[in-house]
This record gives sequence, structure tokens and C-alpha cells, in this order.
Amino acid sequence: MDLLATLNLSEGTRVVQFGFDGPEVPRRLLTSIGKRGRLLILTNSEAKAETARRALSGFANVEVVYSPVIEHNPELAPSTFDAALILNALGEVLGKKELINEAYRLLRHGGRCVVFQRTGPLSIGLRRRIRKALTERVPFKVLDLKIGLLGTFAVLEKA
Repeated sequence: MDLLATLNLSEGTRVVQFGFDGPEVPRRLLTSIGKRGRLLILTNSEAKAETARRALSGFANVEVVYSPVIEHNPELAPSTFDAALILNALGEVLGKKELINEAYRLLRHGGRCVVFQRTGPLSIGLRRRIRKALTERVPFKVLDLKIGLLGTFAVLEKA
């Protein structure tokens, strides 16, 4: 599955990414949004933030922010991003529902959010909590949801 194809990225798109799982996806994002676009990466790991900064240092339109609680970002204005990506971050936060709500708050009307979370075969509890966060009273319109043995993939839209 292509994580980025469903985000409708174009030149100038503003994207917020929760979590960092290597430079491949952010580099593809930055190529898609061009120099007029903006990518903000929020991570709750100082080590991952530093790795991201080093890996993406050649791009002027990316900002990496470390915050111990990425599910609450009151300094960011609502409805300021065109797309959101939650990349292997749901397994690292206590507030899974809060992270989904934060992505909703930051997206403009019609914006899309892609959620991808790897899980292991024995991660029954994590899969259950992710399903609950993505389906119970979720503010988004759920366009696609696949929860499998090894991962979750969801496409959400702010209506």
C-alpha cells in the first residue's frame, strides 16, 4: 500500500507528520510538496528528533519538533495543515484517541489523514486499542480501515 497516494499531495501542501520511522517517507513527502510546501514532524523521542534533523538537513521546508506529549500541541493553530500522517506513533503514545483528535484539529476542512501502525502478531491489546481509537466516536469520516495481524492502515478525512 502506498501511504502517500491517498493524501492528495501537490506543490505547496502543508503536512504534519506524527512520529518518525526513518527518512524514506519524509523525503518522499518533501519531493511531492515541493519547495513551497511545508513538513512538520512531531516526535516524542529526542533521539528520533535528532536522527530526523540529521537525515533531512538538506531540506529547507521541514521542521522537526521534539515534544514528550505529541498528542497535545496548543502552540499550533487549528486548521493549518492540508494533510496529516500518523506513522508508527499510535504504539508510542498513551493517548491514542487524543492523537487522532489532534490530527483532526490541525487539519483544514477536507484534509486527509493517513494512519499506519506496525504491530506484531502478539499485539492483540494494541490492535484492540487502535481499532477503538479509529472507530469509536472518531471525528473523521473513515474512508478506509484495514487492521491486520501485522499492522493497521487507515485513511481518514475531515468533513
